[in-house]
Amino acid sequence: MEDEIVTVAQYPNAIAAEAAKNFLDDNGVRAFVADENFAATMWPNLTEVKLQVAAADVDRAKNLLVEHHGADDIVDEDDE
Repeated sequence: MEDEIVTVAQYPNAIAAEAAKNFLDDNGVRAFVADENFAATMWPNLTEVKLQVAAADVDRAKNLLVEHHGADDIVDEDDE
């Protein structure tokens, strides 16, 4: 589905997720941060903050993140 939002990476905190979001935004990929409040208030040691993009932008977003930030936080489709 073209309107689908997909998680491309997960981070241990909102600061790291927002930095990655800003990086993608600066490179023309609209990104969203999800679960930052839940992770901060409910289960801070168990919940990761999600970085999400439109399904059409998944490959580009992952390539940008891997190229500039490494692959440690990238979500594999099999993990979802």
